Amino acid sequence: MRKIRKTFILFCATVLFMGGYGVYMIASGSQIDFEMPIGNPPFVGRIEPSYSPAERSPVDFYLGLDNDFLLLVNKEHAAPADLTGNLVKASDYVKTLNPEMLLNESALAALTIMFEAAAEVGFTDFRATAGFRTYEQQRELYEKAVDKSFVAPPGHSEHQTGLAVDISYHGVNIGNSVQGNWLMENSYKYGFILRYPEGKTDITGFSFEPWHYRFVGIDHARYMFENDLVLEEYVGLRD
Repeated sequence: MRKIRKTFILFCATVLFMGGYGVYMIASGSQIDFEMPIGNPPFVGRIEPSYSPAERSPVDFYLGLDNDFLLLVNKEHAAPADLTGNLVKASDYVKTLNPEMLLNESALAALTIMFEAAAEVGFTDFRATAGFRTYEQQRELYEKAVDKSFVAPPGHSEHQTGLAVDISYHGVNIGNSVQGNWLMENSYKYGFILRYPEGKTDITGFSFEPWHYRFVGIDHARYMFENDLVLEEYVGLRD
């Protein structure tokens, strides 16, 4: 299992963390950082592919040159019906509360590396508490929810993309914790954004959720972090 896990991480990290504005090298646990100018957003001139999805190469997908990682799903924009093609069992690589939980393979590769980086600074018990959900699973959750400001209606949840993950520490809510603060300050380095931050509810349509992270790719995540943008604002820059 350890050999399979290592192979998965190295393969995904190689294609995921190279390209664009810099290179993230995953070797001996080290990371080579890069400087990205706070000018034009990373997708300018390359977010719209010049080829059809059928012609897209795997490398182009993993480097985020297509807009798959920037898929906007919220109360106004529905999730595509079928996004199950790149799902991986998360518990094979990270701690989870549900051993059958699935995540998009690129998001899971990045999450694995992020959790290992957290462990290096003493935070050894981050756990993925929720990942991919089917339409029916989201419907059941929505119908049972008393406070629906924290739950998306079925068909409009990021969890249906496999790119969103809810994170806890030792199974406990990370809000107002040093572990939660570490994630907020460092998740962009691994391609994740805090999807529903404080002060942005009027834009995202959701209350502050310190546990909900969304994978978008490193260059996009860094630009959003540096410019204090949520996904709705970032995607809107293309208009």
